[in-house]
Amino acid sequence: MNTDYKDFLINEDSIWSKKAAVSSRLSLARKIEQQFELSLDEVVSDDILTYCLLRVLKLRDHHNNRQNVLRKYYLYMNGREFPKLAQFESKLILKNR
Repeated sequence: MNTDYKDFLINEDSIWSKKAAVSSRLSLARKIEQQFELSLDEVVSDDILTYCLLRVLKLRDHHNNRQNVLRKYYLYMNGREFPKLAQFESKLILKNR
């Protein structure tokens, strides 16, 4: 996980409780890396990997916290938001026709 991510989160307007929220997001990001034995840097560099991990997290994360962490890291690394899963799935189906 990129070390400048913390600064990115601190500067996010959508995060209200800076210290607690940033700390929580960083902790969840590290937990995702540890649980799945992967690097978020590698995952978010590939849209298919990002999609696959989001699908797995959706099955295991009823409150969407870890999905949100992955999406925020994707935004940080790629400068754009990852599409909603249904939109991405539609794009994949059209691409494979």
